[in-house]
Amino acid sequence: MPYLGLIQLIGKYVFLAGLYLFIFWIFRELFRSLKIEDRAASAPTTPARTQRPAVEIPGTEANTQRAAAASRSTPAPRPAPASRPKPCLVVRDPGGSGLTAGTEFPLSAAVTIGRSKENSVRISDRYISTHHAMIFLKSGRRILRDRDSTNGTMRNGKRIAGEVALNNGDLVTVGTVVLEYRSNTGA
Repeated sequence: MPYLGLIQLIGKYVFLAGLYLFIFWIFRELFRSLKIEDRAASAPTTPARTQRPAVEIPGTEANTQRAAAASRSTPAPRPAPASRPKPCLVVRDPGGSGLTAGTEFPLSAAVTIGRSKENSVRISDRYISTHHAMIFLKSGRRILRDRDSTNGTMRNGKRIAGEVALNNGDLVTVGTVVLEYRSNTGA
């Protein structure tokens, strides 16, 4: 049995490769579901398909009757749906960040806020941690979570602990910067 050690070694590597593939598959499905939720929340509704009118062939009474019935039953064209505003964070008070009031940061399924270049919303403010806060979708709602930042995260002037749901018009304070959350409902 001199090859038993070699077989065990190969078995370990096969097991690790399978484990890595399984973890990769889980993360891929997670990100796919986040993209699908984000698309579903921001996808405009498509107008109903209209029926094409029948082609009239001269001399046939049945085709003339069908064409008349089709023109009566075809609904009037609907106006294109107004584009819904995308959910975003709007800078209300730039504090010491150097941002301009009114700057908008669009929100996707998951957004991180902080000083680091790795964040989707990067804010250069000395009171903001490198990985300060996170906004993500959970059961169709936008959730704000502090990421153990030094100075904390506030919603509407109150420091948050854990996760809190955001409502349209909520003010989110990170460091000295005040951001207003605007949902896609337009309310």
